[in-house]
Amino acid sequence: MRVSEAAKMENFDINKILGTEKSKTKSAGINPSRDEVDALLQVDRFTPSNVSFNFPNWNNMISKTDPIMSDEEFEKAIWEMAWQDAANGLSRMSNPQVAELRRAFVSVVSPDRKAAFAQTMSQTGGKMPINQIILDNNGNRLMHYSPNGFWLPRNTNEERSRLADFNRMYQEAYAAYEKEHGKVEQPQKGPVTVNRMPSNPFV
Repeated sequence: MRVSEAAKMENFDINKILGTEKSKTKSAGINPSRDEVDALLQVDRFTPSNVSFNFPNWNNMISKTDPIMSDEEFEKAIWEMAWQDAANGLSRMSNPQVAELRRAFVSVVSPDRKAAFAQTMSQTGGKMPINQIILDNNGNRLMHYSPNGFWLPRNTNEERSRLADFNRMYQEAYAAYEKEHGKVEQPQKGPVTVNRMPSNPFV
């Protein structure tokens, strides 16, 4: 059985795959971590298969980008967007521009999934790797192919932390508006421009 094929099975025995069954009794019943699975799957990272697949939609798949502003400017932009959304009666996070700003904020710490995918394609001749995952050169999983026909990222700890920071700042700003002006209940008629901002919104 190929390593990649065995790794797709639930509750598989790593010792059996590696030929070290003598330690089976010691590790019986223990499931491997995702990092251990990725290390095994890396053996076939460039082995091509004949599986048909769709290319990633990079409009939806986050990948490394250069920062478009400093973190201080990001914080101000996040605050102003949340304050403006509340002033216009928009429910939290419903403004499509929030997703755009969040993507720009998080992608600063994202791995270069585009480059990793391009490298894999160059090694497989443009075919799906047999393990159906994309790893970086250190063996870390960056994305995998869904049975539904699209690629899904495996978010890093840095991405999750930065996403949490974005959501916290937005929610705090929206709550600050409601504290000063009352709860946002219904959309207002037409856009509203808010020129006055709290003197120190980040305190």
